[in-house]
Amino acid sequence: MEQKLHTPEGVRDIYNRECAIKLALQKKLNTVLHLYGYQDIQTPTFEYFDVFRKEIGSTSIRDLYKFFDREGNILALRPDITPSIARAVATLFETENFPIRLCYAGNTFINHSSYRGRLKENTQLGAELIGVDSIEADAEMLAMVVDGLKKTGLKEFQVSIGHVDFIQSLFEATNLEDEQKEEIRTLIANRNFFGVEEILDHYEIADQVKEAFHQLPELTGGPEILADAGRIAPGEAARLAVERLRQIYDLLKIYGVEDHVTFDLSMSGSYGYYTGIIFRAYTYGTGDAVVRGGRYDHLLEKFGKKTPSIGFAIILDELMSALDRQKIKVETGHRNLLVYTDATEQWAISLARSFRAKGKNVEMMKRNSWDERETFEAYGKRSSVASMLYLDYGKKDGEWLPNKYGGNENLDAIEFFKHLNSVIHGSYPGVMTIAEESTAWPKVTGEPKDGGLGFSFKWNMGWMHDFCEYMKLDPYFRKDNHYKMTFAMTYNDSENYILPLSHDEVVHLKCSMVNKMPGYEVDKYANLRVGYTYMLG
Repeated sequence: MEQKLHTPEGVRDIYNRECAIKLALQKKLNTVLHLYGYQDIQTPTFEYFDVFRKEIGSTSIRDLYKFFDREGNILALRPDITPSIARAVATLFETENFPIRLCYAGNTFINHSSYRGRLKENTQLGAELIGVDSIEADAEMLAMVVDGLKKTGLKEFQVSIGHVDFIQSLFEATNLEDEQKEEIRTLIANRNFFGVEEILDHYEIADQVKEAFHQLPELTGGPEILADAGRIAPGEAARLAVERLRQIYDLLKIYGVEDHVTFDLSMSGSYGYYTGIIFRAYTYGTGDAVVRGGRYDHLLEKFGKKTPSIGFAIILDELMSALDRQKIKVETGHRNLLVYTDATEQWAISLARSFRAKGKNVEMMKRNSWDERETFEAYGKRSSVASMLYLDYGKKDGEWLPNKYGGNENLDAIEFFKHLNSVIHGSYPGVMTIAEESTAWPKVTGEPKDGGLGFSFKWNMGWMHDFCEYMKLDPYFRKDNHYKMTFAMTYNDSENYILPLSHDEVVHLKCSMVNKMPGYEVDKYANLRVGYTYMLG
Protein backbone atom coordinates (compact mmCIF):
# COMPACT_ATOMS: atom_id res chain seq x y z
CA MET A 1 0.00 0.00 0.00
CA GLU A 2 1.32 3.45 -0.92
CA GLN A 3 2.26 5.53 2.11
CA LYS A 4 0.75 9.02 2.17
CA LEU A 5 2.77 11.61 4.05
CA HIS A 6 0.97 14.28 6.04
CA THR A 7 2.12 17.25 8.08
CA PRO A 8 3.04 16.90 11.76
CA GLU A 9 0.48 17.98 14.34
CA GLY A 10 0.25 21.73 14.72
CA VAL A 11 1.42 22.69 11.22
CA ARG A 12 -0.45 22.76 7.96
CA ASP A 13 -0.19 23.32 4.22
CA ILE A 14 -1.61 26.58 2.89
CA TYR A 15 -2.35 26.68 -0.81
CA ASN A 16 -4.47 28.09 -3.64
CA ARG A 17 -6.90 30.83 -2.61
CA GLU A 18 -6.06 30.65 1.09
CA CYS A 19 -2.40 31.24 0.31
CA ALA A 20 -3.32 34.06 -2.06
CA ILE A 21 -5.39 35.70 0.69
CA LYS A 22 -2.51 35.46 3.13
CA LEU A 23 -0.07 37.09 0.71
CA ALA A 24 -2.62 39.79 -0.15
CA LEU A 25 -3.07 40.62 3.54
CA GLN A 26 0.69 40.83 4.04
CA LYS A 27 0.90 43.26 1.14
CA LYS A 28 -1.90 45.46 2.50
CA LEU A 29 -0.41 45.56 5.99
CA ASN A 30 3.12 46.20 4.71
CA THR A 31 1.77 49.16 2.77
CA VAL A 32 0.44 50.72 5.98
CA LEU A 33 3.70 50.15 7.86
CA HIS A 34 5.72 51.67 5.01
CA LEU A 35 3.41 54.71 4.96
CA TYR A 36 4.40 55.30 8.61
CA GLY A 37 8.09 55.24 7.61
CA TYR A 38 9.01 51.72 8.72
CA GLN A 39 11.70 49.78 6.85
CA ASP A 40 11.87 46.03 6.30
CA ILE A 41 14.16 43.67 8.15
CA GLN A 42 14.53 39.88 7.98
CA THR A 43 16.04 37.88 10.82
CA PRO A 44 16.96 34.16 10.83
CA THR A 45 14.32 31.52 11.40
CA PHE A 46 16.53 30.01 14.10
CA GLU A 47 18.92 31.65 16.56
CA TYR A 48 21.30 30.65 19.30
CA PHE A 49 19.30 29.43 22.27
CA ASP A 50 20.61 32.35 24.37
CA VAL A 51 18.47 34.79 22.34
CA PHE A 52 15.37 33.19 23.90
CA ARG A 53 16.81 32.15 27.28
CA LYS A 54 14.61 32.46 30.36
CA GLU A 55 16.01 35.86 31.36
CA ILE A 56 14.82 37.37 28.08
CA GLY A 57 11.16 36.92 29.09
CA SER A 58 9.89 35.46 25.82
CA THR A 59 8.14 32.09 25.43
CA SER A 60 8.74 29.46 28.12
CA ILE A 61 11.88 27.48 27.27
CA ARG A 62 9.95 24.20 27.54
CA ASP A 63 7.85 25.33 24.57
CA LEU A 64 10.85 25.99 22.32
CA TYR A 65 11.96 23.80 19.45
CA LYS A 66 15.64 23.23 20.35
CA PHE A 67 18.34 21.38 18.43
CA PHE A 68 22.13 21.18 18.01
CA ASP A 69 24.33 22.20 15.10
CA ARG A 70 27.44 20.26 14.01
CA GLU A 71 29.61 22.20 16.46
CA GLY A 72 27.38 21.34 19.40
CA ASN A 73 25.80 24.78 19.80
CA ILE A 74 22.21 24.81 21.07
CA LEU A 75 19.90 26.49 18.57
CA ALA A 76 16.18 27.29 18.72
CA LEU A 77 13.46 28.05 16.19
CA ARG A 78 12.19 31.54 16.98
CA PRO A 79 8.98 31.50 19.06
CA ASP A 80 8.78 35.29 18.99
CA ILE A 81 10.41 37.68 16.50
CA THR A 82 10.93 40.65 18.85
CA PRO A 83 14.00 39.20 20.65
CA SER A 84 15.55 38.52 17.22
CA ILE A 85 14.93 42.15 16.24
CA ALA A 86 16.45 43.29 19.54
CA ARG A 87 19.54 41.18 18.94
CA ALA A 88 19.89 42.49 15.38
CA VAL A 89 19.47 46.15 16.37
CA ALA A 90 22.00 45.86 19.19
CA THR A 91 24.47 44.47 16.65
CA LEU A 92 23.70 46.38 13.44
CA PHE A 93 22.61 49.75 14.85
CA GLU A 94 24.95 49.90 17.84
CA THR A 95 25.90 53.56 17.37
CA GLU A 96 22.59 54.87 15.95
CA ASN A 97 21.06 57.54 18.19
CA PHE A 98 18.04 58.44 16.07
CA PRO A 99 14.78 56.44 16.24
CA ILE A 100 14.87 53.15 14.34
CA ARG A 101 11.64 52.04 12.65
CA LEU A 102 11.61 48.43 11.47
CA CYS A 103 8.89 46.11 10.15
CA TYR A 104 8.96 42.41 9.40
CA ALA A 105 7.02 39.31 8.44
CA GLY A 106 7.95 35.76 9.36
CA ASN A 107 6.92 32.48 10.92
CA THR A 108 7.18 31.66 14.62
CA PHE A 109 7.30 28.20 16.19
CA ILE A 110 5.93 27.26 19.63
CA ASN A 111 5.70 23.65 20.78
CA HIS A 112 2.25 23.92 22.38
CA SER A 113 0.86 20.91 24.19
CA SER A 114 -1.18 18.90 21.70
CA TYR A 115 -4.38 19.06 23.76
CA ARG A 116 -4.62 22.80 23.22
CA GLY A 117 -5.50 22.30 19.57
CA ARG A 118 -3.48 25.35 18.52
CA LEU A 119 -1.17 25.85 15.58
CA LYS A 120 2.50 25.41 16.42
CA GLU A 121 3.61 27.48 13.44
CA ASN A 122 2.14 30.95 12.95
CA THR A 123 2.90 33.84 10.62
CA GLN A 124 3.44 37.21 12.27
CA LEU A 125 3.74 40.64 10.71
CA GLY A 126 4.81 43.48 12.93
CA ALA A 127 6.71 46.68 13.61
CA GLU A 128 9.21 47.90 16.18
CA LEU A 129 9.99 51.52 17.11
CA ILE A 130 13.36 51.60 18.85
CA GLY A 131 15.03 54.52 20.60
CA VAL A 132 12.00 56.53 21.77
CA ASP A 133 10.19 56.48 25.13
CA SER A 134 7.28 58.88 24.70
CA ILE A 135 3.52 59.04 24.54
CA GLU A 136 3.92 60.04 20.88
CA ALA A 137 5.69 56.75 20.12
CA ASP A 138 3.04 54.77 22.00
CA ALA A 139 0.21 56.53 20.15
CA GLU A 140 1.92 56.02 16.77
CA MET A 141 2.08 52.27 17.28
CA LEU A 142 -1.55 52.05 18.38
CA ALA A 143 -2.76 54.20 15.48
CA MET A 144 -0.77 52.04 13.08
CA VAL A 145 -2.47 48.90 14.45
CA VAL A 146 -5.93 50.41 13.90
CA ASP A 147 -5.08 51.66 10.40
CA GLY A 148 -3.60 48.29 9.49
CA LEU A 149 -6.62 46.28 10.63
CA LYS A 150 -8.97 48.66 8.83
CA LYS A 151 -6.88 48.26 5.67
CA THR A 152 -7.59 44.52 5.70
CA GLY A 153 -11.35 45.21 5.67
CA LEU A 154 -11.93 44.53 9.36
CA LYS A 155 -14.51 46.89 10.87
CA GLU A 156 -15.64 45.54 14.22
CA PHE A 157 -12.59 45.28 16.45
CA GLN A 158 -11.20 46.83 19.63
CA VAL A 159 -7.63 47.52 20.71
CA SER A 160 -7.51 46.97 24.47
CA ILE A 161 -4.74 48.84 26.31
CA GLY A 162 -3.25 48.27 29.74
CA HIS A 163 -0.06 49.19 31.59
CA VAL A 164 2.41 46.86 33.26
CA ASP A 165 3.23 49.37 36.04
CA PHE A 166 -0.40 49.53 37.19
CA ILE A 167 -0.97 45.80 37.61
CA GLN A 168 2.58 45.26 38.89
CA SER A 169 2.03 47.91 41.59
CA LEU A 170 -0.98 45.95 42.79
CA PHE A 171 1.08 42.77 43.01
CA GLU A 172 3.86 44.54 44.90
CA ALA A 173 1.36 46.02 47.36
CA THR A 174 0.33 42.52 48.46
CA ASN A 175 3.87 41.76 49.78
CA LEU A 176 3.30 38.12 48.75
CA GLU A 177 5.96 35.70 47.57
CA ASP A 178 6.62 35.40 43.84
CA GLU A 179 4.85 32.03 43.71
CA GLN A 180 1.60 33.49 45.09
CA LYS A 181 1.88 36.52 42.79
CA GLU A 182 2.25 34.27 39.77
CA GLU A 183 -0.80 32.26 40.84
CA ILE A 184 -2.83 35.47 41.12
CA ARG A 185 -1.52 36.63 37.74
CA THR A 186 -2.71 33.38 36.14
CA LEU A 187 -6.15 33.68 37.74
CA ILE A 188 -6.51 37.26 36.49
CA ALA A 189 -5.45 36.19 32.99
CA ASN A 190 -8.29 33.64 33.08
CA ARG A 191 -10.70 36.29 34.47
CA ASN A 192 -11.15 34.21 37.64
CA PHE A 193 -11.43 37.12 40.09
CA PHE A 194 -13.27 35.02 42.66
CA GLY A 195 -10.19 32.83 42.84
CA VAL A 196 -8.06 35.96 43.36
CA GLU A 197 -10.19 37.06 46.30
CA GLU A 198 -9.97 33.60 47.87
CA ILE A 199 -6.16 33.75 47.81
CA LEU A 200 -6.03 37.29 49.17
CA ASP A 201 -8.33 36.33 52.06
CA HIS A 202 -5.76 33.75 53.20
CA TYR A 203 -3.10 36.40 53.85
CA GLU A 204 -2.79 39.59 55.88
CA ILE A 205 -3.19 42.12 53.13
CA ALA A 206 -4.30 45.73 53.56
CA ASP A 207 -8.00 46.29 53.00
CA GLN A 208 -7.16 49.05 50.51
CA VAL A 209 -5.20 46.58 48.37
CA LYS A 210 -7.95 43.97 48.57
CA GLU A 211 -10.47 46.58 47.48
CA ALA A 212 -8.26 47.52 44.53
CA PHE A 213 -8.20 43.88 43.37
CA HIS A 214 -11.96 43.73 43.92
CA GLN A 215 -12.39 46.75 41.60
CA LEU A 216 -10.06 45.32 38.94
CA PRO A 217 -12.80 43.59 36.85
CA GLU A 218 -14.54 46.96 36.53
CA LEU A 219 -11.47 48.70 35.13
CA THR A 220 -12.32 47.64 31.59
CA GLY A 221 -13.95 49.95 29.09
CA GLY A 222 -13.67 53.45 27.68
CA PRO A 223 -11.55 56.38 28.91
CA GLU A 224 -14.00 56.96 31.79
CA ILE A 225 -12.48 54.03 33.71
CA LEU A 226 -9.13 55.84 33.96
CA ALA A 227 -10.52 58.13 36.66
CA ASP A 228 -11.54 55.11 38.73
CA ALA A 229 -8.14 53.52 38.14
CA GLY A 230 -6.42 56.67 39.36
CA ARG A 231 -8.40 56.62 42.60
CA ILE A 232 -7.42 53.05 43.53
CA ALA A 233 -3.83 53.23 42.24
CA PRO A 234 -1.68 51.80 45.05
CA GLY A 235 1.40 53.94 44.41
CA GLU A 236 3.14 56.63 42.38
CA ALA A 237 4.12 54.23 39.57
CA ALA A 238 0.50 53.15 39.12
CA ARG A 239 -0.74 56.74 39.11
CA LEU A 240 1.84 57.73 36.50
CA ALA A 241 0.78 54.73 34.41
CA VAL A 242 -2.84 55.87 34.43
CA GLU A 243 -1.84 59.43 33.56
CA ARG A 244 0.24 58.16 30.63
CA LEU A 245 -2.72 56.20 29.31
CA ARG A 246 -4.85 59.33 29.53
CA GLN A 247 -2.29 61.34 27.53
CA ILE A 248 -1.99 58.59 24.93
CA TYR A 249 -5.77 58.57 24.49
CA ASP A 250 -5.75 62.33 23.82
CA LEU A 251 -3.28 61.74 20.98
CA LEU A 252 -5.31 58.83 19.63
CA LYS A 253 -8.28 61.18 19.30
CA ILE A 254 -6.15 63.39 17.07
CA TYR A 255 -5.29 60.32 14.99
CA GLY A 256 -9.04 59.66 14.75
CA VAL A 257 -8.84 56.06 15.97
CA GLU A 258 -10.38 56.44 19.44
CA ASP A 259 -13.54 54.53 18.45
CA HIS A 260 -11.48 51.35 18.29
CA VAL A 261 -9.72 51.85 21.63
CA THR A 262 -10.66 50.54 25.07
CA PHE A 263 -8.73 50.02 28.30
CA ASP A 264 -8.15 46.97 30.49
CA LEU A 265 -6.10 47.71 33.61
CA SER A 266 -6.10 44.01 34.59
CA MET A 267 -3.93 43.14 31.57
CA SER A 268 -0.43 41.98 32.48
CA GLY A 269 1.03 40.98 29.10
CA SER A 270 2.02 37.63 27.68
CA TYR A 271 5.78 38.28 27.71
CA GLY A 272 8.03 38.99 30.66
CA TYR A 273 10.00 41.70 28.85
CA TYR A 274 7.08 44.17 28.72
CA THR A 275 7.67 47.29 30.83
CA GLY A 276 5.08 49.95 29.95
CA ILE A 277 1.88 50.00 27.95
CA ILE A 278 0.63 46.66 26.64
CA PHE A 279 -2.16 46.11 24.16
CA ARG A 280 -4.10 43.47 22.28
CA ALA A 281 -6.59 43.73 19.43
CA TYR A 282 -9.71 41.56 19.48
CA THR A 283 -12.51 40.86 17.05
CA TYR A 284 -15.07 38.11 16.72
CA GLY A 285 -14.57 34.93 14.73
CA THR A 286 -11.23 33.98 16.22
CA GLY A 287 -10.16 32.25 19.39
CA ASP A 288 -7.41 34.67 20.38
CA ALA A 289 -6.10 38.21 19.95
CA VAL A 290 -5.25 39.18 16.37
CA VAL A 291 -2.60 41.67 17.56
CA ARG A 292 -0.29 41.64 20.59
CA GLY A 293 2.14 44.37 21.52
CA GLY A 294 3.69 46.55 24.15
CA ARG A 295 6.67 48.55 25.38
CA TYR A 296 9.90 46.73 26.25
CA ASP A 297 12.37 49.36 27.43
CA HIS A 298 14.94 46.96 28.91
CA LEU A 299 15.01 44.11 26.38
CA LEU A 300 17.80 45.53 24.23
CA GLU A 301 19.98 45.96 27.31
CA LYS A 302 20.28 42.18 27.44
CA PHE A 303 21.95 42.35 24.02
CA GLY A 304 24.25 45.27 24.80
CA LYS A 305 22.30 48.39 23.71
CA LYS A 306 20.47 50.44 26.32
CA THR A 307 17.50 52.01 24.57
CA PRO A 308 13.68 52.07 24.97
CA SER A 309 11.47 50.27 22.47
CA ILE A 310 7.86 49.44 21.62
CA GLY A 311 6.36 47.08 19.06
CA PHE A 312 3.52 44.81 18.03
CA ALA A 313 2.86 41.66 16.04
CA ILE A 314 -0.21 40.90 13.95
CA ILE A 315 -0.96 37.16 13.98
CA LEU A 316 -1.95 36.60 10.36
CA ASP A 317 -3.49 33.16 10.93
CA GLU A 318 -5.88 34.57 13.54
CA LEU A 319 -6.66 37.56 11.33
CA MET A 320 -7.46 35.31 8.36
CA SER A 321 -9.78 33.24 10.53
CA ALA A 322 -11.62 36.36 11.68
CA LEU A 323 -12.03 37.73 8.16
CA ASP A 324 -13.31 34.38 6.95
CA ARG A 325 -15.83 34.06 9.79
CA GLN A 326 -17.04 37.61 9.25
CA LYS A 327 -17.50 36.98 5.50
CA ILE A 328 -15.11 39.81 4.65
CA LYS A 329 -13.80 39.27 1.15
CA VAL A 330 -10.10 39.77 0.51
CA GLU A 331 -9.37 40.70 -3.10
CA THR A 332 -6.59 38.51 -4.47
CA GLY A 333 -6.78 39.33 -8.15
CA HIS A 334 -8.30 37.30 -10.98
CA ARG A 335 -6.86 34.21 -12.62
CA ASN A 336 -7.94 33.58 -16.21
CA LEU A 337 -8.05 30.23 -17.98
CA LEU A 338 -7.14 30.08 -21.65
CA VAL A 339 -8.08 26.82 -23.37
CA TYR A 340 -6.61 26.18 -26.82
CA THR A 341 -6.04 23.50 -29.47
CA ASP A 342 -3.20 22.57 -31.80
CA ALA A 343 -4.70 24.82 -34.44
CA THR A 344 -4.87 27.86 -32.14
CA GLU A 345 -1.68 27.34 -30.14
CA GLN A 346 0.32 30.16 -31.75
CA TRP A 347 -2.52 32.63 -31.34
CA ALA A 348 -3.11 31.49 -27.74
CA ILE A 349 0.53 32.02 -26.71
CA SER A 350 0.57 35.48 -28.30
CA LEU A 351 -2.66 36.40 -26.56
CA ALA A 352 -1.41 35.11 -23.21
CA ARG A 353 1.79 37.15 -23.53
CA SER A 354 -0.26 40.25 -24.29
CA PHE A 355 -2.46 39.69 -21.25
CA ARG A 356 0.51 39.06 -18.96
CA ALA A 357 2.24 42.21 -20.20
CA LYS A 358 -0.82 44.11 -18.98
CA GLY A 359 -0.68 42.45 -15.56
CA LYS A 360 -3.37 39.83 -16.20
CA ASN A 361 -2.94 36.35 -14.73
CA VAL A 362 -3.41 33.71 -17.41
CA GLU A 363 -3.30 29.93 -17.11
CA MET A 364 -3.07 28.03 -20.39
CA MET A 365 -4.55 24.58 -20.89
CA LYS A 366 -4.46 22.58 -24.11
CA ARG A 367 -7.70 20.88 -25.19
CA ASN A 368 -7.81 17.53 -26.97
CA SER A 369 -10.41 16.92 -29.67
CA TRP A 370 -12.38 14.57 -27.42
CA ASP A 371 -12.50 16.91 -24.41
CA GLU A 372 -15.87 18.43 -23.61
CA ARG A 373 -16.28 22.10 -22.76
CA GLU A 374 -17.88 21.13 -19.46
CA THR A 375 -14.61 19.48 -18.38
CA PHE A 376 -12.87 22.84 -18.30
CA GLU A 377 -15.84 24.64 -16.77
CA ALA A 378 -15.83 22.14 -13.93
CA TYR A 379 -12.10 22.67 -13.41
CA GLY A 380 -12.66 26.22 -12.16
CA LYS A 381 -15.89 25.75 -10.27
CA ARG A 382 -17.04 24.60 -6.93
CA SER A 383 -20.30 22.64 -6.97
CA SER A 384 -23.01 22.19 -4.33
CA VAL A 385 -26.29 20.33 -4.08
CA ALA A 386 -27.99 23.23 -5.84
CA SER A 387 -26.09 22.45 -9.04
CA MET A 388 -27.93 19.15 -9.34
CA LEU A 389 -31.26 20.90 -8.98
CA TYR A 390 -30.71 23.83 -11.31
CA LEU A 391 -29.76 23.41 -14.98
CA ASP A 392 -28.65 27.06 -15.15
CA TYR A 393 -26.32 26.98 -12.15
CA GLY A 394 -23.55 29.37 -13.04
CA LYS A 395 -24.95 29.89 -16.56
CA LYS A 396 -26.42 32.95 -18.27
CA ASP A 397 -29.58 33.15 -20.39
CA GLY A 398 -29.11 31.18 -23.58
CA GLU A 399 -26.58 28.79 -22.01
CA TRP A 400 -29.14 26.38 -20.57
CA LEU A 401 -32.04 24.37 -21.97
CA PRO A 402 -35.51 24.61 -20.41
CA ASN A 403 -37.33 21.49 -19.29
CA LYS A 404 -40.56 20.40 -20.98
CA TYR A 405 -42.54 22.88 -18.86
CA GLY A 406 -40.25 25.77 -19.77
CA GLY A 407 -38.63 25.93 -16.31
CA ASN A 408 -35.08 25.40 -15.10
CA GLU A 409 -35.78 22.52 -12.68
CA ASN A 410 -34.00 19.21 -13.23
CA LEU A 411 -37.10 17.01 -13.37
CA ASP A 412 -35.14 13.76 -13.43
CA ALA A 413 -33.31 14.68 -10.23
CA ILE A 414 -36.58 15.61 -8.51
CA GLU A 415 -38.18 12.29 -9.45
CA PHE A 416 -35.09 10.43 -8.29
CA PHE A 417 -35.27 11.95 -4.80
CA LYS A 418 -39.00 11.33 -4.54
CA HIS A 419 -38.58 7.69 -5.53
CA LEU A 420 -35.52 7.19 -3.30
CA ASN A 421 -37.24 8.50 -0.18
CA SER A 422 -40.51 6.66 -0.92
CA VAL A 423 -38.69 3.32 -1.26
CA ILE A 424 -36.54 3.83 1.85
CA HIS A 425 -39.42 4.92 4.08
CA GLY A 426 -41.72 2.22 2.71
CA SER A 427 -39.19 -0.61 3.06
CA TYR A 428 -37.45 0.47 6.25
CA PRO A 429 -39.84 2.37 8.55
CA GLY A 430 -37.98 4.49 11.06
CA VAL A 431 -34.96 5.11 8.84
CA MET A 432 -34.25 8.81 8.44
CA THR A 433 -33.03 10.57 5.32
CA ILE A 434 -31.57 14.01 5.98
CA ALA A 435 -30.84 16.66 3.37
CA GLU A 436 -27.86 18.99 3.68
CA GLU A 437 -29.38 21.61 1.43
CA SER A 438 -28.48 25.29 1.33
CA THR A 439 -30.96 26.86 -1.08
CA ALA A 440 -34.58 27.94 -0.74
CA TRP A 441 -35.92 24.90 -2.64
CA PRO A 442 -39.43 24.34 -1.25
CA LYS A 443 -40.83 21.20 0.42
CA VAL A 444 -37.56 19.34 0.83
CA THR A 445 -39.22 17.45 3.71
CA GLY A 446 -42.69 17.52 2.18
CA GLU A 447 -44.55 14.37 1.16
CA PRO A 448 -43.85 13.27 -2.45
CA LYS A 449 -47.60 13.05 -3.13
CA ASP A 450 -47.82 16.75 -2.25
CA GLY A 451 -44.93 17.75 -4.47
CA GLY A 452 -42.22 17.40 -1.81
CA LEU A 453 -38.92 15.56 -2.05
CA GLY A 454 -39.74 13.27 0.89
CA PHE A 455 -36.69 13.76 3.15
CA SER A 456 -37.24 13.17 6.88
CA PHE A 457 -35.29 16.26 7.91
CA LYS A 458 -33.42 19.18 6.42
CA TRP A 459 -30.36 20.82 7.93
CA ASN A 460 -31.16 24.34 9.05
CA MET A 461 -28.04 25.89 7.58
CA GLY A 462 -29.33 29.40 8.22
CA TRP A 463 -29.71 28.71 11.95
CA MET A 464 -26.23 27.16 12.11
CA HIS A 465 -24.65 30.21 10.49
CA ASP A 466 -26.56 32.67 12.71
CA PHE A 467 -25.85 30.64 15.86
CA CYS A 468 -22.10 30.49 15.23
CA GLU A 469 -21.94 34.15 14.26
CA TYR A 470 -23.77 35.16 17.46
CA MET A 471 -21.80 32.93 19.83
CA LYS A 472 -18.41 34.16 18.63
CA LEU A 473 -19.39 37.77 19.34
CA ASP A 474 -17.97 39.42 22.43
CA PRO A 475 -20.86 40.04 24.86
CA TYR A 476 -20.33 43.76 24.27
CA PHE A 477 -21.49 43.32 20.65
CA ARG A 478 -24.26 40.77 21.25
CA LYS A 479 -26.83 43.29 22.37
CA ASP A 480 -27.17 44.52 18.79
CA ASN A 481 -27.31 41.03 17.30
CA HIS A 482 -30.00 39.13 19.27
CA TYR A 483 -31.95 38.73 16.04
CA LYS A 484 -29.39 36.14 14.94
CA MET A 485 -30.75 33.80 17.65
CA THR A 486 -34.42 34.39 16.87
CA PHE A 487 -34.65 34.82 13.10
CA ALA A 488 -34.83 31.05 12.42
CA MET A 489 -38.12 30.96 14.35
CA THR A 490 -39.79 32.97 11.58
CA TYR A 491 -39.44 30.10 9.09
CA ASN A 492 -39.20 27.15 11.46
CA ASP A 493 -42.52 25.59 10.35
CA SER A 494 -41.71 25.61 6.63
CA GLU A 495 -39.66 22.35 6.87
CA ASN A 496 -38.83 19.57 9.32
CA TYR A 497 -35.59 21.18 10.42
CA ILE A 498 -32.80 19.80 12.57
CA LEU A 499 -30.14 22.02 14.11
CA PRO A 500 -26.73 20.93 12.78
CA LEU A 501 -23.14 21.88 13.46
CA SER A 502 -21.39 20.96 10.24
CA HIS A 503 -17.80 19.74 10.11
CA ASP A 504 -17.29 22.64 7.73
CA GLU A 505 -17.43 24.92 10.77
CA VAL A 506 -14.23 23.50 12.25
CA VAL A 507 -11.98 23.01 9.21
CA HIS A 508 -9.99 25.30 6.90
CA LEU A 509 -8.75 27.79 9.53
CA LYS A 510 -12.15 27.94 11.27
CA CYS A 511 -10.80 26.48 14.55
CA SER A 512 -12.62 24.36 17.13
CA MET A 513 -15.98 25.32 18.60
CA VAL A 514 -14.47 26.32 21.94
CA ASN A 515 -11.91 28.54 20.25
CA LYS A 516 -14.66 30.38 18.38
CA MET A 517 -15.92 31.67 21.72
CA PRO A 518 -14.78 35.11 22.94
CA GLY A 519 -12.75 35.87 26.03
CA TYR A 520 -10.23 33.99 28.12
CA GLU A 521 -10.16 30.19 28.37
CA VAL A 522 -12.65 30.00 31.25
CA ASP A 523 -15.00 32.33 29.34
CA LYS A 524 -14.74 30.25 26.18
CA TYR A 525 -15.92 27.07 27.90
CA ALA A 526 -18.69 28.93 29.72
CA ASN A 527 -19.93 30.47 26.45
CA LEU A 528 -19.85 27.11 24.69
CA ARG A 529 -21.83 25.43 27.49
CA VAL A 530 -24.47 28.15 27.23
CA GLY A 531 -24.58 27.77 23.45
CA TYR A 532 -25.00 24.00 23.55
CA THR A 533 -27.68 24.33 26.23
CA TYR A 534 -29.61 26.73 24.00
CA MET A 535 -29.18 24.40 21.02
CA LEU A 536 -30.37 21.27 22.84
CA GLY A 537 -33.16 23.07 24.67
